Amino acid sequence: MVNYYFKLAWISIRKTPMLSSLMVLIIAIGIAITMITFTVSYMMSKHPIPEKADTLHLVYLSSWFSEQPYSEHQGKEEAPHRITYRDAVNITEANKRSDLVKSQTLIADHKALIRTPSQAKSEGKMQYMYATTNDFFDMFNVPFLFGTPWLDSADENGEFTVVISKALNDKLFNGENSVGKQLLMDQHSLTISGVLDSWNPTPKYFFYSSSAFKKPLDIYIPIKTKINHELYLSSSFSMYCGIAPENPSFQTILESECVWMFLWVELNNANDRQAYTSFLHDYDAQQKQLGRFPRDLPSYTRNVEEYLVREEVVPDNSKVAVWLASAFLIVCLLNCMSLMINKFHNKKGEIGLRRAVGASKQDIAIQFGCETALIGLLGGMLGLLLAQLGLKAAQNVFHFINASVMQMNSTLIIVTVVLAVLSSCLFGLWPIYRAMQVQPSSQLKSL
Repeated sequence: MVNYYFKLAWISIRKTPMLSSLMVLIIAIGIAITMITFTVSYMMSKHPIPEKADTLHLVYLSSWFSEQPYSEHQGKEEAPHRITYRDAVNITEANKRSDLVKSQTLIADHKALIRTPSQAKSEGKMQYMYATTNDFFDMFNVPFLFGTPWLDSADENGEFTVVISKALNDKLFNGENSVGKQLLMDQHSLTISGVLDSWNPTPKYFFYSSSAFKKPLDIYIPIKTKINHELYLSSSFSMYCGIAPENPSFQTILESECVWMFLWVELNNANDRQAYTSFLHDYDAQQKQLGRFPRDLPSYTRNVEEYLVREEVVPDNSKVAVWLASAFLIVCLLNCMSLMINKFHNKKGEIGLRRAVGASKQDIAIQFGCETALIGLLGGMLGLLLAQLGLKAAQNVFHFINASVMQMNSTLIIVTVVLAVLSSCLFGLWPIYRAMQVQPSSQLKSL
């Protein structure tokens, strides 16, 4: 019986192609704009590593002196989200002896001229890279295409080894397995230990919030290599200092109170957070005895979600845009409802005849409900196509942003079509109700 009603709905749509097409187009435009804005907002705000939501933590140490500047957020004093080299050494050594910490990693950056041995120096390119530890790759679930992370000995001794991204491997080595080959960094020769597979966490939570929606960097070296060999480029070295060193050499920075390294820890389970925070408070007390950490603000940690919220990675205007797009969709649906009322009004004679030969009000409601759902389905499918085209255009315009932010996953594709059908049916209730009230006698007289 339902097939029969959908057949009638299709016949009705074909009888009024202009009016039906206009309704489909109105729904499609409203759905497309809504889903474009919702997709971007949803992909920006989703948790980038949900399986470790409660165990990954960024360490905040209240190491700055009282005269140093500090940030305020909602009236609360904040500790810096990066740490000094001195604290990095102390905390990481203590973490190795702790039963609370599963793994840990330090992250900094470096910039150097990168090329292959076969390239001339003029063909090299200045590139930023991560200086980190081999635990980075396991902590953040980084997939490998070829090879593995560097060995523990590279972290301990500061060896010249490197992991590169798939994109850089495709560019420099034509996508071949480059493990064991050399990569030149300024005058240093690095041995490639691994090549990453495609990996674009969105948002990129483990580094600067300003680059949260950009692709990860293409090169990873041991942080001990950076420190041991003083890989330091002052023009691109990012740090915060209350009082900048008079002679900003790399050695003076290591000995200073300047903060420039991220410290992430992965706890064994979520319940260990309080115990680890207590450990940080004990470290505060030790440093106070040494004349450091003069503030009353204790050290603490933030998990990934807390860090993203604190850094306001997802801007408020993206949420406002979703509400505005939803309001536009409602306007489109109201216009569509008006067209449906007009269309069903012109079918009063047909309704009266059907009622006269025995059709109930329920039969009329099902017939026009099927037609409304079919219009919504067509509008949803067209809207999905328009949304995909819109997101593709946005990728081309905002090419510097991670493309995954502007891509629908399977869930959003289904939501697009379902939303179109449900919203069409909802706003079709009033036209359907009015069609059900048509009296057969008054319509038959006019035939």
